[in-house]
Amino acid sequence: MALEDEIVNIEDLEIATEVKIGDYVLLETTDGTRLLDFKDFIIGVDNITFFDRISGTYLKTSDISAVSAKAETNHAILTTLSSVTADINNNASRINDAFSSLATFVDSISTSTIDASDISSNTNSKVGFTVSNTVDKALNNTNGSLLFERFDFKGTGLVEGTDVQLGDGTTDIDNNSFFYKAKDDYGMLFNGMIGVRVPRSIGNDKRFLTIHKNAVFYARQPLQMFANAPTNSFPSNTFSHGTYNFSVYMNLKKGDKVTLHLTKFSGIEASTFSGIRIM
Repeated sequence: MALEDEIVNIEDLEIATEVKIGDYVLLETTDGTRLLDFKDFIIGVDNITFFDRISGTYLKTSDISAVSAKAETNHAILTTLSSVTADINNNASRINDAFSSLATFVDSISTSTIDASDISSNTNSKVGFTVSNTVDKALNNTNGSLLFERFDFKGTGLVEGTDVQLGDGTTDIDNNSFFYKAKDDYGMLFNGMIGVRVPRSIGNDKRFLTIHKNAVFYARQPLQMFANAPTNSFPSNTFSHGTYNFSVYMNLKKGDKVTLHLTKFSGIEASTFSGIRIM
């Protein structure tokens, strides 16, 4: 075989696609041509043209650690922000729901739905009252039903004699005692401070103030006696003096009539009675 038939040109060799441990690299040195195992293939710092970029003041292990720590911190912040964003979105949804509910409520009370007169007709300025006595009132002609001297306040919607009445103590059965009649359906809180003179002959079982609705017993209040009787025109050996202090809530229907009653009492003294709409 001729020598030229054994010559192999490098460019004719099959091209490798990767270098693995155990492979060899053909190396031309000053001592001749050598084979180098790939695992021994080392590139020194003198042969790295960008060595100054990854050494010295350019990049250090401490720099990499610092960057890593900041990355961890930023990750934690972003995770927290993600949670906050979810809360913000949730709150925004709730606020939008609240605005929607408020808009519905406003529509429900608009003047196109409820007339202004409907809103004001049953306020305290329309149906509330306060009556009082500064002088003694005899109950001889009222069969124990209370009466009062004056209005300290009367709602503008109340017609005297129809919706509310002081009572004048005459024998006229329709006007001789106090009453309050409901203008519509609502709740009222009745507050009383009723001063009375009590015949000493009346037993404790008779010393009650009763509240009636539509002439039917509703509640009764016990008498609180004074330790010393006040000076007045009534002999102290005949009468004792006391007060009824009470608050009573009543659900009223339109036309319900409220009255106050005493049993076998000669009369009432300085007193106040009021009705306040609360529902």
